Amino acid sequence: MLPQEIIRKTRSHEKLTAEEIEFFIRGLSRGDIADIQAASFTMAVFLNGLSREETLALTLAMRDSGEKLSWKELRDKPVLFDCLLKNLIVNAIRHSTSYDKVRILLEDGRLTVCNASASRKPLDAGTLFRRFRSGEVRQKGNGLGLAIVKAICNFHNWAVEYRFEAGFHKFIIDFRSKQP
Repeated sequence: MLPQEIIRKTRSHEKLTAEEIEFFIRGLSRGDIADIQAASFTMAVFLNGLSREETLALTLAMRDSGEKLSWKELRDKPVLFDCLLKNLIVNAIRHSTSYDKVRILLEDGRLTVCNASASRKPLDAGTLFRRFRSGEVRQKGNGLGLAIVKAICNFHNWAVEYRFEAGFHKFIIDFRSKQP
């Protein structure tokens, strides 16, 4: 199979087989397919759409193309993971301006929750995960959210880090790495 043939078929409204879609996504995840080919395929899909069967095949191929994380350690304590997510997301919403977006990204075994900084300054990384710590402006909350996130990560031996990049606060949970 050739990537350009799959692109041509998509552009020409011809139906793709599940095998062709799997080939394309597998090649994309391995780096065998050039970015320009991925862009051409994406544009053809955007303009012409996919059938229900093609959409299902694409979804399954994408799901199966990457590293799979095991969540078996969460089965006994799903409430902890739920608490971790809620604290990160609520914290990002509380500390954003009303017109900012909160971005949530799960890829490569990492969860990133990101929001624009209302003050446009980084947080104090030394006190960030301490209990009852509050920022410059006191907002609704009890000062426990990030301390709880840190405790849950410690319990599961996940790495948690804070970064400030281009005016954005980023909290990153690495499910594959162990705490430093």
